[in-house]
This record gives sequence, C-alpha cells and structure tokens, in this order.
Amino acid sequence: MDIKITSNVENKMLNRKEIRFQAVYAGKTPSKDELRELLCKTLNLNPSTTVIVNVDQTYGAMSSNVLAHSYAKAQDMSIEPKHFEKRKSKKGAGDAAEAQAPEQKKEEKKEAPAEKEEKAHEKKEHHQKEKDEAPKEEEKKE
Repeated sequence: MDIKITSNVENKMLNRKEIRFQAVYAGKTPSKDELRELLCKTLNLNPSTTVIVNVDQTYGAMSSNVLAHSYAKAQDMSIEPKHFEKRKSKKGAGDAAEAQAPEQKKEEKKEAPAEKEEKAHEKKEHHQKEKDEAPKEEEKKE
C-alpha cells in the first residue's frame, strides 16, 4: 500500500495537523488502523494522537481519499468526537469477545440436537395420544 499526501495544513487554533492523503492499495480496503499506522510511519507522527476521521472510496477503485487529524499532545484530542475513541477501544474488546463466541456456539450446537430429539419425541407421543383417543370418542358417540 502506498500513500500520497495531498495536503498537510497546520491548524494552530486547534493545535493539530489536518492531513489529506490518497491511499493506493491492492485487494481489500485497508482498515483505519492500518491507514493510521502507515501515515504515522511516513510522517513520523505519534499513532496515539493521530485519528483517521474519514475514508472516502470510489466504487471499484483501488484507492481511497483519507482525512486524518494529528495532535501534538493527547490533551488537545478532547476536541475530537468521543465515538472516535470508542471505535479504537471496541476493536480490542471485540477480538476477545469473538474468540469466546465460537466456543459458545459449539456448545450450543452440541446441546441443540439433544433438545431437538426430545421435542420430536414429545410431538410423536402427543400425536399418538390423539390417534388413540380419536377412535374411543367415535365409539362413545355410537
């Protein structure tokens, strides 16, 4: 993956750099984390104070236009919307939850056939009782 910096503007009011770049890649669209890491390596920025704000991709194109904000201090990042920070934290927490989920699904699958057999057996018994009771009712009517 390659990046080409299209604009690097310093916003002194907000103590940040507003960086626009084009990412060219092969295959699937890179994640925001991958884009942030590559940008930080290219421009020698701190990954913990750099936020990918927007990734615009044209359908079918193997490139994306990206907007990133890079702050000098972590304190200055309080300007950024809180959901950007939540997205970062969900990635790590989601991996642990995903690792546990397949194990739970396997256990559920093991239990499911036994439950299905039990329900099927109950249905058969219920239908058999109905069949047995139907002739008795007819005999009573006669």
